[in-house]
Amino acid sequence: MTPLLPSGTAPRSRGAAAVAAAESAGDAAEAYGRLEDVPQDARQPCRWLRIATLVAACLSVAAVSVALTRPPGSDDATTGMRPPRVVPTLPAQLTGTATSSPCGVNVIIARHCNKRPPWAAHPTPPAVCTQQGMLRGENMAHIFGAGGRFPAPTRLFARKMREGFYSSRDLYLLWPLAQRYGLMVNLSFAAADVLELSRSLLEQRPQLCGETVVVSWDHCLIPAMAQALGCRENPCLTCWDDRDYDTLLWLRYDQLLPGGAWNVSLKVEHEGFGGFDGPSSYRECWDNIAETKAMGYPCTWTGKGPSGDDGSYHDDGVVE
Repeated sequence: MTPLLPSGTAPRSRGAAAVAAAESAGDAAEAYGRLEDVPQDARQPCRWLRIATLVAACLSVAAVSVALTRPPGSDDATTGMRPPRVVPTLPAQLTGTATSSPCGVNVIIARHCNKRPPWAAHPTPPAVCTQQGMLRGENMAHIFGAGGRFPAPTRLFARKMREGFYSSRDLYLLWPLAQRYGLMVNLSFAAADVLELSRSLLEQRPQLCGETVVVSWDHCLIPAMAQALGCRENPCLTCWDDRDYDTLLWLRYDQLLPGGAWNVSLKVEHEGFGGFDGPSSYRECWDNIAETKAMGYPCTWTGKGPSGDDGSYHDDGVVE
């Protein structure tokens, strides 16, 4: 701390302090000269005093020089500390550092829970599942997130329930997953609104960075959804087998810079619970008014067509 001044004494300016220090140095030189008048036998004790006096004078002159060459305001008058040095920084464009992180979004499409088809000996009632289908929903809660093979979901989508129904096969598949992560299932889109849902997801990608969306839907419309979401790979162009309750289509969107192009990639994954249920068939989706081609995105059959009849079955356009 700076010593307090005697009462009534004003602090001296930097110039006055420099003059006083110079005067002190002159006094020291004068004292050095007068030592020559001291008798020889008394000079030895005074020699050390002379050296000390000269050192003090030199230090005073050095301090004055530093004080006079330092620009005003470079020292804090109270603490005697120099202000921190300010180092200019270059804009991010010149240093090559990115101003935003890359954006990645996952959309994973699954078929609703298992059922027995309407032409089976004991068909499953509408909007409910077989026992295998219920257990498959429980398995979904284990394969997503911690301890699973897929990222934890942040949003869930299922078809809007038909009037008079308060459950659905989509919900039975997603409910355990929703319970584990405390999520609501979005039921805003009807089965026929598959293109609107796809368009909405594409538009919202900048707001979905780092998120994982899981969609449960009718298998006849999954190829149309995948194509509308930008997938052009063969699994998205192939009609979905009636017996397939295992396949997952995992679409990954990546954007390196804000406002830049989105890269889409596909991974075909499997739930690993039950595999294929029943004989291979395309009977349910063949010539169905709710089938993929009705949405403007045709798919190709891997076989010769539906099995068991002439392919006219379409259950009044309602596919469960």
